Amino acid sequence: MRRALAFWVGAYSGLPRAVWIVCAGMLINRAGTMVLPFLGLYLTRELGFPKATAGWVLLGFGLGSLLGSAVGGRLTDRAGAVRVQVGALLAGGVAFVALAWPRTPWTLGAGVFIAAALSDAFRPAAMTAVVVLAPEAVRTRAIGLLRLAANAGMAIGPAAGGLLARIDYFWLFVADGGTCLLASLVLWLLLRPERPVRRTGIEPEARAGAGVLRDGAFVLFLGGLLALSAAFFQVFNTYPIYLAERLALDEARIGSLIAANAVLIVLFEMPLVRLLERRTALRVTAAGAALIGGGLALTAVASSVPLLLATVVVWTIGEMLCFPFASAVIAARAPRGLLGRYMGAFAVVFSLAAIVAPPAGLRLYEARGGASVFLACGAIGALVCGLFLAQARVFAHRPEAGR
Repeated sequence: MRRALAFWVGAYSGLPRAVWIVCAGMLINRAGTMVLPFLGLYLTRELGFPKATAGWVLLGFGLGSLLGSAVGGRLTDRAGAVRVQVGALLAGGVAFVALAWPRTPWTLGAGVFIAAALSDAFRPAAMTAVVVLAPEAVRTRAIGLLRLAANAGMAIGPAAGGLLARIDYFWLFVADGGTCLLASLVLWLLLRPERPVRRTGIEPEARAGAGVLRDGAFVLFLGGLLALSAAFFQVFNTYPIYLAERLALDEARIGSLIAANAVLIVLFEMPLVRLLERRTALRVTAAGAALIGGGLALTAVASSVPLLLATVVVWTIGEMLCFPFASAVIAARAPRGLLGRYMGAFAVVFSLAAIVAPPAGLRLYEARGGASVFLACGAIGALVCGLFLAQARVFAHRPEAGR
């Protein structure tokens, strides 16, 4: 027991103070993540939108996130990670509060687009900051700590959001926007004196035109991540609707199941990353893809809350293996001077997945039923696992532009 505890504590050692500050900002921000997990239910139950219409409104979030992620990565390389984080959170917080008032599909879609574009420029800046600030030996753990902070917040956000939704959905928007503003203030006050990340540096090869799209192997890797992320994002789109309709679960229970994922990550991701950090990162990512797909596929046959919780454990282990090690793959692959853009491309993948996942998942749901959505997720996980295993040798070497 003592050895296990010492190993768990040791997983957090050796990380610089500035990394912890960036992660604190992420924690505060994600603790207010209440709008996205319940936006589908808000649109369909509270406002009475058809599922297909709700899917198109949710598409606005993906489009905005896509724009914010791409611009955020480029701005990080030029203006610095601290400024981008603070500005994105400040503007995004105001936009999320403003979302409480629109009532039509067009105005809600536009509002969701603006809020996502402003707030999601934060993500590539935060990822770039921890990579730059952490020594190479603990870089994967630094990325893991950032994810842990995000998921610790997610352990609070959906659960609290479910309770607030019972009172009035209005408070979801206020809480989400307020935590963005608070995170912006914390980062500005605590990081401003030391200015740990001003620029990632625009190196000569970056000016010469080296970039993400010229790295073919990396683009293929991003394609696999896109497919896997679209499957994983069903947790935030079709999953709540499926649980409400098939098992008649209310918002609080649905929020608790989603929050269980975050609790598991908070408890076990950092020790797991420490245990595997010397393994080939892309092979670990492949194993995670298989488990994500398998766990989501099992959702189709789960008929009770305990069985659903078991499936959450499976796909959560997959998430703990896949995404932190995928970030480490990207950090190692990025040429000098383009780290922000490579991390921006990683964030863009999630934004594209947010675009594809809602309409695709909800249309398949209406056409073939909820179970078919999660069986499709299982097939995607298996295919992406195979792709990543095949790429492992290619990714043993960085592209020429980074040398």
